[in-house]
Order: sequence, then C-alpha cells, then structure tokens
Amino acid sequence: MTILSKSASLESLELGPGTHTLKVVVAGDTMAFELAAPATSASPIARQGTGFVENWSGTARKIDDPGDEWLEHINRKLITSYP
Repeated sequence: MTILSKSASLESLELGPGTHTLKVVVAGDTMAFELAAPATSASPIARQGTGFVENWSGTARKIDDPGDEWLEHINRKLITSYP
C-alpha cells in the first residue's frame, strides 16, 4: 500500500489514463491506497430485454376507494404530478 497525506492531490496517485478501482484506508491525517483490481478495456455485457414492458404496458387502471387512505394519497399525487 502507498501512504499519502489526506490533503494529497489525485495526481500524486500517479494513475495512468483509464478506469481504476482503488482500495483506500483513511486514518488520522494519512490515507493508504492500493489498486484493487486491474482496469479492463472490455465492453459492458449486452443485456437482453425481459419483455416486461411489452407484457404489461397499458394494463394499469385507476382504482378509487375513498375508504383506503393510502390509495387516495397515491391517486392525489398522480393527479398533481402528471397534468
């Protein structure tokens, strides 16, 4: 681990360009750090859609129940939030 003062600048870490993951320990007026994982240049994993929107889009319906305070609260918020 490399030890620096807490007021040290980021340049004093001497990191090259790219993405870095650091483990930092702060104690008193000093901090210690180490590179926790090597930077990778791999692109993010492509995620496949779940079909949630296609399955459920347009299925919501408003329910009025004056006896349900929480439901009425939600309905009032929806009315004031969306013109």
